[in-house]
Amino acid sequence: MGWGELYGTLTGYQGAAAIMAADRSGLIAALAGDGGSLDELAARTGASARGVDALVRALVAMGIVESIGSAYRLGPTGAPLAATGPDGLDRLIRKEAVFYALWARLDGAVRTGDALLAPFAERARTEPAAAEAFLLALNDLAGRVAPDLVPAARLEGARSLVDVGGGGGAYALAFSGADPGLDVTIVEQPSVVPLTERALAAAGAAGTRIRVVAGDATRRGLGLDERFDAALVSHLLHDMDPEAARAAVRGAASVLGPGGVLLVHDVFREQGDTDPVVALFDVMMLVENQGGRTHSLADLRGWLVEAGMGEPEVHSLGFTTLLRVEAAG
Repeated sequence: MGWGELYGTLTGYQGAAAIMAADRSGLIAALAGDGGSLDELAARTGASARGVDALVRALVAMGIVESIGSAYRLGPTGAPLAATGPDGLDRLIRKEAVFYALWARLDGAVRTGDALLAPFAERARTEPAAAEAFLLALNDLAGRVAPDLVPAARLEGARSLVDVGGGGGAYALAFSGADPGLDVTIVEQPSVVPLTERALAAAGAAGTRIRVVAGDATRRGLGLDERFDAALVSHLLHDMDPEAARAAVRGAASVLGPGGVLLVHDVFREQGDTDPVVALFDVMMLVENQGGRTHSLADLRGWLVEAGMGEPEVHSLGFTTLLRVEAAG
């Protein structure tokens, strides 16, 4: 990497900051649809003419906004910034804005080893609106992965699935949509259960066979007195230190009946992995979750063996990896 490329990395925050400022100022909403002239956009947002001029022209240069005569509007590339759901980015802009502020304090987390956010269950109790917004943003990401995860899971014949830490329910809805006869149980922490129930209701889950119960991912049996044909642990282990993650694998395996399928889906490290995206995700876990980290595939294999499971099938889903393993019959 030469100096120019290194300096480009150093200034890479500027494009993200421009998008976040456009969202907070209302400019993205104003640019949606037919958009308007610079003067109209300034009047609609209450922002300065100079500020709107600079920011809109930057967004044009970035390929996010297009100009038609004297009018400006979101182009095809920028349209997802104003949309909600798996195809949209509006909630994700706000989630990343939270982390943008936290990463400016990264040196503090590096010095102390302590996360810069309270645990999510605590935030769900003390800041429910902010926690719900965060949950829904993550759910939008899950909705993008679900179309690849469901067929890779190969749950044909399964009649019951437990989704451990199922959050906003995107995976539960995807599995239910693929097999309307499947009973899906989402297990969440007590303070998160109401957020999950609202997300499912907003997504139109009425009439599906999805339910939400309170439980504990790190307990044997998950705090439930039930057995399931399949268990999914998705994007949960990276929130945990190794001992808690190990316990969560053991807990999910413990609720499977004979021949049940355990699905573990997350971002994992491999020996000698130098992928900067994976490495920076590990830094994100340092910022976000006390004890959280990117666990290694080698550790996962060991935890599966300890939980009485065999060698998993490994499916790459791009940035994430799905491990699928069947319990002894």
